[in-house]
Amino acid sequence: MKDQFLPLVSKEKTKTYQNLKSRVANKPHLEISQSIALRVLDKLDELGWSQKELAIKMEVSPQQVSKIVRGSENLTLESLVKLESALGLEILLNH
Repeated sequence: MKDQFLPLVSKEKTKTYQNLKSRVANKPHLEISQSIALRVLDKLDELGWSQKELAIKMEVSPQQVSKIVRGSENLTLESLVKLESALGLEILLNH
């Protein structure tokens, strides 16, 4: 049975272990980023705004906003201040 599966297994080395280790190390950061992402998404829904509209108000690319709402972005203070200003949210004191 093992012989049937071996041809299906990639011979390339993966970064799965390193990626998992990195996620564990960054867990506190990711939890905060995800919390902020949820607040941003809730506010966008409340305002009836698209992510593109938020990007325009923040003067950043739509890709940047996409990263923010995925909760995977390591936000800079500048980005946080722009988010607060555009959405009227307190994020820095209230993640």
